[in-house]
Amino acid sequence: MKNNILHFSTFVITCAMFLLSSIASGAYSTRSLNTTITLIQPYPEGVYIKLANNIHDTESCGKQGAVFLDKNHVNYNVVSAGLMTAFTTGETVSLYMKGCLNGYTKIYGVSLTK
Repeated sequence: MKNNILHFSTFVITCAMFLLSSIASGAYSTRSLNTTITLIQPYPEGVYIKLANNIHDTESCGKQGAVFLDKNHVNYNVVSAGLMTAFTTGETVSLYMKGCLNGYTKIYGVSLTK
């Protein structure tokens, strides 16, 4: 029963994050598919996220293998909750990115997959 509730909660959070972040951000330019998060580190500017695989820096931000969630993102709490869920459960994640912050590509959306 607990497992079903966790899966349903993850599904609901994923749908909400994807919907809200897509609406807020408009078009994204990069999508990183099927990666896992190996490190989450908060900073005053937002959250640094290290990924298991190197993403291609299509935004020409300069740094690869990690992304950044800007604390000024309109859905910061929702997106960061999804990132924390993916990190703590070890679930695969797809990230939608656009722009740069501190030399890293910025996250605009996230979806969790199984």
